Amino acid sequence: MPIKALGLYQNDWTIKVRLIKKGEKKTFKKKEGDSVLLPLEFVDFEGTQIAATMFGAGVEKHDQILEVMKCYLISGGNVKVANKKYTSIKCGYSLTLDAMSKIQEIPEDSSIPRGGFCFELIGDILKEQAGTMIDVLGVVQTVQESMKIMRKDGTEVDKRQITLCDESGHSIDFALWGTKAMEIFKEGEIIAAKCVKVGDFNGKNIGTVPDSGIFRDPENERTAKLKEWHQNNPTFEGVVALSAKGDADRELSLICEVSKIGSLLEKDSKGKFFQVDVNVEASSYEKGFTYTGCKKCKKKMQTNVCETCKIETEPVPYYMFSIMVTDGTESVWANVFGDTGEALVGKPAKEMLDLKESDAEQYKKIWTKLRNKEYSMILKVRKELYEDKEKERYSVVRLMKSDIKKSNKDLLKKCQCYLEKSN
Repeated sequence: MPIKALGLYQNDWTIKVRLIKKGEKKTFKKKEGDSVLLPLEFVDFEGTQIAATMFGAGVEKHDQILEVMKCYLISGGNVKVANKKYTSIKCGYSLTLDAMSKIQEIPEDSSIPRGGFCFELIGDILKEQAGTMIDVLGVVQTVQESMKIMRKDGTEVDKRQITLCDESGHSIDFALWGTKAMEIFKEGEIIAAKCVKVGDFNGKNIGTVPDSGIFRDPENERTAKLKEWHQNNPTFEGVVALSAKGDADRELSLICEVSKIGSLLEKDSKGKFFQVDVNVEASSYEKGFTYTGCKKCKKKMQTNVCETCKIETEPVPYYMFSIMVTDGTESVWANVFGDTGEALVGKPAKEMLDLKESDAEQYKKIWTKLRNKEYSMILKVRKELYEDKEKERYSVVRLMKSDIKKSNKDLLKKCQCYLEKSN
C-alpha cells in the first residue's frame, strides 16, 4: 500500500519503500535504564516520504540490514502524528518501529525514486518561520573559510558559511556546523541540503543540525533545471539576497569607525553590527554583574512570578555587566548579557556568585584575567534616549575565535584605502 494510505487506526499494513536516510543512533534514559533510538526516512513509489524512529531491541535486531538506498517491505509498526519540529518531511504521519516490526530487504525496484527531498525554492523561504525544517537545492555562489566559534560553555565548534542561489532569483546564507563545516565546497557546484533549519538573524538564513544531510549533484528534475538556469546566468546577475551580511562576510571594523557611525544613527533605530578585534581594559563587575530572571524567557523578575510567561518559577541569575574595549583607535563601554557573559567569563553566573562568597581571591583573579586579553567579537551599536539626551549604546552580541589572517587582510585593505584617499 502507498504511504499516503496509512492512518492512525491501522494495524495491518505493509509498505514497499526505499531507505533514503539513516541517522545516528542516540542513547536516552528510561526508568528501566538506558535505551537507544535510530531515526530513519523512507520514500515509496509515489515519491511520498515518511519519517520513522526505531527503538530499543529493534535497533539491535534490524540495524545491520538497513542500508541507505536499498528497498524494503515494512510492517508491524505504529502510525502516529508526525512532529514537524524535527523533520523537513511534509507527511502528516510518522512510524514507530521496534523488535516486533518486520523489515524484509527486497531486490532493487526502479519504480521507487532514489531521491527523497521536498525542495523549497530559496525565494519561498522568506515566508517560513524561524525553526522550520526544510530541504533546499542550490548552486554554490560563494564559499567562506571555515572558522572556530565559541559555544556558551566555552568550547569551540567549526563553522563554514556558503551562499546558495536558485532559479527563483534569490540567494541565502547557509551555515554548516561541526564536521560538515570541514567538507570542501566549490563555487558553481550544485548541492542538496536535507533537513536544515531556518533562521531569521540578519535576514533569513539556513543552518545544519545533527540530522542534516548534504548531497552533491543529486539526480532529479530540479537539478537539471538549476543547471540550465546557472548556465544562462553564470555571474548570478540580478540575484536578491535574503540574508544580510553575516559574521563570515563582515569586514573587521575599528572602534573609531564604529563610534563615528554610531553617532550618525537615528534614535531608536535597530542599530548596526560590527566585527572588532579588541582588548578589555576594564569591567564593571565590582558594581554588580548579575540580574535575576525567568528560567524560560530570561526576563527580569522581582518576585517568583514571571510577568512575561505568567508562570511561578524560582528566579535564576544571569550575567549583566559592562566592559571597556579598545583597539588603540578609541575606547567604548559595551554591555554584556547572559550567554555572552558566560562565554567571556568562562563560568555560569551562579558559580561566580558562589565563588564570590567562598573564595574571594579566585573570584577576583577570574575577572582580572579578562583584562589585556585580545578578543574578536560582534559589537552592536544603537542610539537611545538617556536622561533626555541621545546616547550611543554598545552591546557585545557574540564572541568569536580570533582569525589573525583575516584581520590582517582587512586591516591591510583599510590602509590601502586610506593611502588612496590621501593621495
